[in-house]
Amino acid sequence: MIPERTDLPIVSGAEIIPYDLVRQFFRREEVNILKPLFLAKELAVSLSYMLPPPPVSDAEMIFGHLPDDWVEDARRLGVPDPIFRYKTWLAYASVVGDICAERDIPVLSPPSLTLDRDGFLKQEFSEDTLHGNGTYGEAVLEQIASFINADAVEAA
Repeated sequence: MIPERTDLPIVSGAEIIPYDLVRQFFRREEVNILKPLFLAKELAVSLSYMLPPPPVSDAEMIFGHLPDDWVEDARRLGVPDPIFRYKTWLAYASVVGDICAERDIPVLSPPSLTLDRDGFLKQEFSEDTLHGNGTYGEAVLEQIASFINADAVEAA
């Protein structure tokens, strides 16, 4: 369960993984991965971190983009339930948000128009289930432009 999102269902038969344990794992990994961002903050006038897009909900789309040598195992074992993948993304986003807040780095969420009503990435914005496509990139650029324009209006 995600403490901030108790509205999200628990997958039937799922093994419960302590939320704090998941956060500790992500924190240990991300503090190292984000080191170049921390260094860039010292050199930049303005810097933000953009969260990666959330997962897509469609397991068949995931099967269609797996490396060939993973398909057999994925068919046998299955793809994790969409809500599990979404909760994992939420935990990751929370950890990155905390790390960035400690260093006064704003975090940009994925553009809302790219998300379905449940918070998953809409398929038309997905390149391969893990990455946004060109249309997603356009939405991100529009989002960034709106932030820049809002800052310019505020400064005037």
